[in-house]
Amino acid sequence: MAENISFKERVKNTAILEANAYQKMYVENTYLIFSTQFKNSEYYILSAEQDNYLHLIGVNTDLSAKDFFKRCQLGTLKEDDFDFVKPHHDEKSVKGSVRRKINCLPKLKSLFYSSCLLFEEDFRNLLPHSSQMQYSSLFTLRSRKC
Repeated sequence: MAENISFKERVKNTAILEANAYQKMYVENTYLIFSTQFKNSEYYILSAEQDNYLHLIGVNTDLSAKDFFKRCQLGTLKEDDFDFVKPHHDEKSVKGSVRRKINCLPKLKSLFYSSCLLFEEDFRNLLPHSSQMQYSSLFTLRSRKC
């Protein structure tokens, strides 16, 4: 019979399990992405830092982003190291966001193996910044169903 584990333990386990793959595929590599279909740029560079991993998980912590990642890599992350409490967000919405993120995290390893990639230029995402709102102008790269 399958053992029931808490959501927090599942988040911790996934963060630990995927940290080394993230390091190997994204921190240790830089990708040049180009297409004749691009309209705004001839190419884009995809790179990642260890500090980005905390954002990919989506939890709140008093640890620095680098320390969070190191604990994940070493397998020493504890459930007491993070929570789901973020300013201006209720815990339920944070948990929902984290749930979606940890479900997608294992798929990062096979992102470039998909024959159907969607690259979206001029992706706009509203980001809170102090008392004002700013837009981040980025791109997205994701697998899609063919």
